[in-house]
Amino acid sequence: MPPGFGQYLRGLRQRRNLSQRQLGRLAGVSAAYISEVERGVRGVPSPKILEKLARPLRVEYNELMRQAGYLKIEQELPTFAPKVAERYIDVTDIPEGTIKAIEQIVEEIRKERRARQEKRDLQEE
Repeated sequence: MPPGFGQYLRGLRQRRNLSQRQLGRLAGVSAAYISEVERGVRGVPSPKILEKLARPLRVEYNELMRQAGYLKIEQELPTFAPKVAERYIDVTDIPEGTIKAIEQIVEEIRKERRARQEKRDLQEE
């Protein structure tokens, strides 16, 4: 396990003022599991578990993957949010409700684009 991953995870959780039980409930994992990772009893969580932990901890999935030793910076998974966040905002300070509202807006934009593309495709036939 990368040195200090459990301590890193504990620090993230505490900065969000979450108990192990609250984090477990939000991420869909047990509080006991989180406790064991934080204490170094268990190894680094799998990428799937890290993905579940990212949202409630308000940290980018790529960052968890790097801290866990799965990614080096040059192997970072391509995403848009980290680039925007690094340049313009600190996403860790955005309330969960705001994040959900933004995601809904983005989904609506995607739906509109798909509908326009389908309409163009029908017109071309």
